[in-house]
Amino acid sequence: MTNDDADLASQPDGTFASHSGVESNRVRLVEGEKEGYLELTGSPDMVLEVVSASSLEKDTQTLSELYWQARITEYWLGWWTLATNRCRSTFCDGGRRVMPRCASSPVG
Repeated sequence: MTNDDADLASQPDGTFASHSGVESNRVRLVEGEKEGYLELTGSPDMVLEVVSASSLEKDTQTLSELYWQARITEYWLGWWTLATNRCRSTFCDGGRRVMPRCASSPVG
């Protein structure tokens, strides 16, 4: 995924682009030479990053800022907290800064 306005090049763990986003050219699908699509450019509706110990700073600080600059409507972070045996999630809503959306919740 790339966004030239935000100087962003990333491979998020998940991405969603709505039909209306594609129709309005807010996000574009780049076709491969042989088949299928290789890349999204622009601002998809949502990106997901699964946070690990090695990606904590990148996912929670660097990419948070870049996705905000790219005007990505929702930015979801998910991670497993071993100390509490809980899954946490956070997201950015409507281009505003990342904020907690749901507190830690037990996972089966």
